[in-house]
Amino acid sequence: MIPSLKDPGENATDAEIAAYEAYKNYLANEYLQLDNMYLTEDDIKNMDKSYLGSYSASSGRSQLFTAGANATYKLELPKDFSIDFMVGTELKMSQGLSMSNYGEDFIIPGTYSLR
Repeated sequence: MIPSLKDPGENATDAEIAAYEAYKNYLANEYLQLDNMYLTEDDIKNMDKSYLGSYSASSGRSQLFTAGANATYKLELPKDFSIDFMVGTELKMSQGLSMSNYGEDFIIPGTYSLR
């Protein structure tokens, strides 16, 4: 028995038991054989790459800069008096960094697996 493979249990259906046995046989007779453990350069060149599954990684960066404005007004009054009015807005800056990884049945036999 392969240690990393869980037995379907007492309450398993016939279909679950059959799938378990088929997968166990595949692992024992094909996947885990030393001849199949590593891909050669010729294997990689000649194989259908869709069998390896898919993997993608992406990252992004964002930056937002908002500038403000100010306005002033001077009201002249008699006898050397004046009133100054000032109106303004603010300045904002934000930065962001994002990263994501995704994989689906990405397997390189004997080397790497992402499920």
